[in-house]
Formats: sequence, structure tokens, C-alpha cells
Amino acid sequence: MITGNTLSLIVVIFCVGLIIFLLVREVICWYWKINERLILQQKILDEQVKTNNALNSILFELKTWNWGKTNDINLNSGVKLVLNWEENRDI
Repeated sequence: MITGNTLSLIVVIFCVGLIIFLLVREVICWYWKINERLILQQKILDEQVKTNNALNSILFELKTWNWGKTNDINLNSGVKLVLNWEENRDI
């Protein structure tokens, strides 16, 4: 049967183990620069979102622009973008 002293010893060992785990984890994250990598990845993701938004607005404007005879923009494949530029540009 577990007595009061045994239970308090288990709680103390658990708390000390948890504190040691957290300290070792911080040292490992600092040594392998994991925290800096996470910050850098977040910055890269933010820049990709900005780029995607800019490209989406450009593609939307191209899709809605009146190009005349040739107005074939296939946004699904991402490959086919046919614009009749020579006939419709303002010089």
C-alpha cells in the first residue's frame, strides 16, 4: 500500500524529472537551432502567402481583362495562358 511519504516522493521525483526534461529540451533546441528554424520557416511561409495573393490578383485581372478574340486562360492546369497581345495592346 502507498503511504503518504511514498506518494510525496513519487510526486517530487515526477516534478524534478519534468523540470530536467524541460531544461534538456531547451538546450537541445538551442544547440540544433530548432527555434530559429521555426522562426525562419514562419517568415518564409508569410512571404509565400504574400506572393500567392499577388499572383492571384494578377491572374484575376488577366482573366477578367477584355483581350478580344483570344481570351483563353486555363487556371486549373497552370500551364495554358494564351493571350492575343499583339492585336490588343495599346501603343
